[in-house]
Amino acid sequence: MGVEDEMFFVRQLALMLKVGISIPKVFEMLMRHDRRRRRREVFGDVRQGVMAGNTLESSLRRHGEFFNPTLISLVRIGELHGDLSFVFEKYLVILKTKDRIRKKMGAALLYPAIVVAAMILLGIGASFIIFPEIERLFTSVQMELPLVTRAVIAVSRFMNRYGATLLAVFGALIIAAAAASRSSRGRAVYHRLLLRVPLAGRIVREQQISGIMRNFAVLLQAGMPIIDVLRAAREAAGHTQYRESLEEAEREIRKGNPLSAAFRERPDLYPAVAAELVAVGEETGSLQNVCVEIADFYEERMFSLLDALPSIVEPVLIFIIGLGITLPTMHQSSLGSLLLIAS
Repeated sequence: MGVEDEMFFVRQLALMLKVGISIPKVFEMLMRHDRRRRRREVFGDVRQGVMAGNTLESSLRRHGEFFNPTLISLVRIGELHGDLSFVFEKYLVILKTKDRIRKKMGAALLYPAIVVAAMILLGIGASFIIFPEIERLFTSVQMELPLVTRAVIAVSRFMNRYGATLLAVFGALIIAAAAASRSSRGRAVYHRLLLRVPLAGRIVREQQISGIMRNFAVLLQAGMPIIDVLRAAREAAGHTQYRESLEEAEREIRKGNPLSAAFRERPDLYPAVAAELVAVGEETGSLQNVCVEIADFYEERMFSLLDALPSIVEPVLIFIIGLGITLPTMHQSSLGSLLLIAS
């Protein structure tokens, strides 16, 4: 379920429960008005589970691939406290932040993606259409060609001979990488490498920290024990490295060690300032408030970086475009000189 769909779903749940509609009736209405067959089946199964006497949490957990683990954990707290609409409103805070991050990242990456795609398409078009025509013109001139011209001709010949094969191999590599990233081992390797990429690694790190801390804050405010908070945050974490770190933190807390100690052991994932703030929150008994502050801090850092991303990437793109323009210009100058000499 996408973020926008999940927001709409949770808003509907919170509103209908607040006005007093029973849970089976709520899911009956959702089932009746949803257009997607898979969702109707899930909503119908949840409704049947609740009508059979099961809790809403257990009915949702049967479809863990469909419902977010954080939502399921909050539902359990809401059922214990008798206030489901409250926990749904709390979960909306997480979803709104996630949606804001998603839109911000999409807007920041759109411009570089369009420019790079245009450059690739123009390069392929020039190699297959423009350069072969230029080569025919040059081969009619019986004299030694300049280095730039010879390089352009060599690239043109190579692309015309092996271009289709290269594109097929490149496409196959992309498909293979996408397939490998779906396996647990391939995903772990991809996530580990992504953290080491300059700029991208920082964005991922700050996104993960802000998301984990936001989940911590909401779950702690709902009254969930810290062990359950860690388990729910681990299940909701999308990055394998952070999921493993939360699993390690759960083991450390079971041994009697503080959460901050587990964070200090992973400086590659959690900056020292985040670990120290968590330690202060544990010492003062205000961990949930500290988690809110940490989440806000790293969200703002990430948004600032995303705002600056186009200005960081733009000089690199301008250099590459300028290089692409300079080489054909040198090539044309060589062509003009050769034609002048030939005449």
